[in-house]
Amino acid sequence: MSMRAKCILGFVTWQYLWPKRLNSLNSIPQEHQLIWLVPLDVDVNAWFWEVTILWLDPSRNVENLLTVFNVREQYLDLNPDWLSKLKKVEVLQLGAWHCSPRHHIEVEKEEVLRGLRALKHLKYLSLRGISLITSIPASIGDLLSLEILDLRACHNLEELPSEIESLTRLTHLDVSDCPFIEGMPKELQNLTRLQVLKGFVIGNSKTSCKIDDLVNLKELRRLGIVIGNEVVAREGEFTKLKDVEKLHSLTIWWGVKKSRESPRGKPQELSKANSLKLAAMDNLTFPPSLEKLDLRGTPHANPPKELKPSTLKKLKKLYIKGGKLTRLDDGGTDQRWNVEILRLKYLNDFKLNRQQLLLTFPLLGFFWTSNVTRVWNINKISC
Repeated sequence: MSMRAKCILGFVTWQYLWPKRLNSLNSIPQEHQLIWLVPLDVDVNAWFWEVTILWLDPSRNVENLLTVFNVREQYLDLNPDWLSKLKKVEVLQLGAWHCSPRHHIEVEKEEVLRGLRALKHLKYLSLRGISLITSIPASIGDLLSLEILDLRACHNLEELPSEIESLTRLTHLDVSDCPFIEGMPKELQNLTRLQVLKGFVIGNSKTSCKIDDLVNLKELRRLGIVIGNEVVAREGEFTKLKDVEKLHSLTIWWGVKKSRESPRGKPQELSKANSLKLAAMDNLTFPPSLEKLDLRGTPHANPPKELKPSTLKKLKKLYIKGGKLTRLDDGGTDQRWNVEILRLKYLNDFKLNRQQLLLTFPLLGFFWTSNVTRVWNINKISC
C-alpha cells in the first residue's frame, strides 16, 4: 500500500472493552490486531487515552489482520492489490463510523473496490457515507461469508448489482439515504436470511424488486421503504405488507427521492403519479406483529384505512413526521391504542387535543410534538 498520502497505518489491540498499553508489536497477538487508517495530522494520544498505536511498515505482512477500521481518513486512495492481501479480514470499516456532516469521505477511484473480491472471510463491510461510489462491483457476489453490508449515505450510488443474490448469509442490508437509487434488483428476494432491510426503494422498472417479493423474506424484522416522487405503484401492491409475518419495525418515506433528470414533467403525468401514490397509501396494510411504525411525509390528509387499533394491537411506538396528515382515529370502533410512545413532528394541519389524546391512547407514557400547531403541546405525560 502506498504511504504517499496523509494516511498512515497502525495496530492496536483490544481486550474486553478497553485496550491495554503495549510496548511492542510482538506482544500483540495477531488474532487481536486491528489496523487503523489515521491522518498524519491527528494527535493519536488525543483520540483514545488507553490506545497504543504502533506505526506500520508498509512492507509488513497484513494477511493475518482480522479488522480494518477507518478512523478519520477522508480520501481513500487504497491500492486494490493491498486490499486483496487481507486474506483473513472479517471486519472492514472503510466508511464513516459516526454521524457528522463534517465527516466527509470519498474514494479517488472506484477501482479500489475491485480488491474486495479476495476477502473470502469478510463478514462485515461498511462503505457508509463514502462519496463518488456510483455502483457496487458485481464481484460483491464473491463475498460468500458476508453478513452485514452497510451502504448508508453513499450519496452517488445509483444501483445494486444483481449478483447480490449470492450473499446468502446476509442478515443486514442498509441502503438508506442513497438518493439516486431508483429501484432494488429482483434478486433481493432470494436473500432469505435477511433480517434488516433499510432503504428499500420501490422502482418503476418491471425487473425491480416489489413489495410482494418481500414476502419471501421470512426472517425480516425491520424494513424501511422509500416511495419516490415519480414512482407508479402497482394496484394492490401495498396490500402484501401484511404478509411479512415477522416484521416488528416498519418505516415508510414518501416523496424523498431525487433524480438525475429534471424533476419537472408534464402536469398530467405528475397528477397521475400523485393519484396513484394516494391510492397506494390508502391501501396500506400492516403485519399484525408490528411493534414500531414510522411514517414520514404522508401525502394524504386522512390516515390509511388499516392504521387503527384493531389492526395494530401490538404496536408500542408510533412516529409520524412531516406530510399532510390531519388526524388519527380508532377506525370507527371503540377500541383504544396500545401505543406507549407517540411522536408527532412537522404536521402543520394535524388536529388533536388533550382529551382526545388521553382517551385514544390510554397507555401513553411518552408524547413528543414539534412544529405541530393544533396539538396539545406537552412533551411528556404519565398515565
